[in-house]
Amino acid sequence: MVTLQAPNVRDPDCRIIGDLLSGKTKGFVLTQRVYHGRTRISVSSTFGAGGGATAQGELLKKLASAFKISETEIKVSGDKASFAVSESPNSMSLAIVPAGYSFEEVSRIANYLEGKRGADLEIAVREAITEGNVGEFEKLKLKIEELLGNDELKNNQRWAEDVVGTTPVEKFSDVQFEKLGTYGAAMEIVRPETHCRMGCCSTKDGVARVMERYTKDAELTDQNGHLRPAPNGTHWHVWLTKDQRGHDLLNGGLWLDVLDEAILTVSKMNALHADDPAFKLPPFNILWTNNDYPSESHPGTKPTPYCFWPAPRIQ
Repeated sequence: MVTLQAPNVRDPDCRIIGDLLSGKTKGFVLTQRVYHGRTRISVSSTFGAGGGATAQGELLKKLASAFKISETEIKVSGDKASFAVSESPNSMSLAIVPAGYSFEEVSRIANYLEGKRGADLEIAVREAITEGNVGEFEKLKLKIEELLGNDELKNNQRWAEDVVGTTPVEKFSDVQFEKLGTYGAAMEIVRPETHCRMGCCSTKDGVARVMERYTKDAELTDQNGHLRPAPNGTHWHVWLTKDQRGHDLLNGGLWLDVLDEAILTVSKMNALHADDPAFKLPPFNILWTNNDYPSESHPGTKPTPYCFWPAPRIQ
């Protein structure tokens, strides 16, 4: 953590930081995740049982010395002490890059894209990312989906997580990373859009007429479908039997607990479509999720609800 404030460029494990900033290091980088906003990296420590004020004071001095901060920067609450190691002055984007990759998955992708399939997919991806016409872009998306195949599309929401592993970058060839780059770009191009968070809810990218139930108290659904009171529970719960493409779910379906902040009320829906004079409130419920549905290889996976429009009669 200290290296975030004062990187030791002579340390081989930290030298990459300076090389990246100076542009000396070039090559292929797969970004695992990007976070937007004010970035604050903090550390917290719990005092052991029986530690008196003197012991706590000594610990605070050691923390301040180790992390090169003043004791006043450390916040103490009960038996916990926390402090910021690094904080951005303004909002920024933070990219999380994996330290290693899955040898098996990268090799599988490289083999899958050998020959004509890989060449055609690379051309389609390059055309898609430079296409300015929406209609032509949609045609290219269909072509990319066809080239990827149904088995790969089922993995669309977690492809990046699957390629992360423990094998260091230098164990892979440039050709493998070129194919991985093509594959990743293709998967992102065909990733289902989540319009709801952007204020553009429609019935096209949601699942309508799902079974719903409302609980006055905050509750969570257990693996047997029974509701249990929980401090982190929700009030709306839906039962899904099909995914976004209309395919039947494993084991007959699954229950989802929808966060309260994801609920679309009448006032929210009207506000989202204030500029559309022809808009009418849907008479049925609609659930918007990502495409992370369970499969035979990942039976425990559940989609993430983006927003939920309960049936108006219940509201």
